[in-house]
Amino acid sequence: MGRAAVVNWRRRHDDFPDPVAGTDVHPQFDRHAVVAWLLAHDKIEIPTGPTVASLVLAGPEGATHTGSASMTRG
Repeated sequence: MGRAAVVNWRRRHDDFPDPVAGTDVHPQFDRHAVVAWLLAHDKIEIPTGPTVASLVLAGPEGATHTGSASMTRG
């Protein structure tokens, strides 16, 4: 979610979680409280199908390569 979305939710919804740290310009929120709010307001869903995992692999001389892989049950 982008910063603009959070600003809008804070303005429009009195029950959006209050910041727990940071500043007025850069507030920080409790991740669990925000996820619970997003789920309660149908802003996100709990994934039920295969998920995509990001992989970080260390290569020769400490080079880092990133990629993704689809993961399924079984």
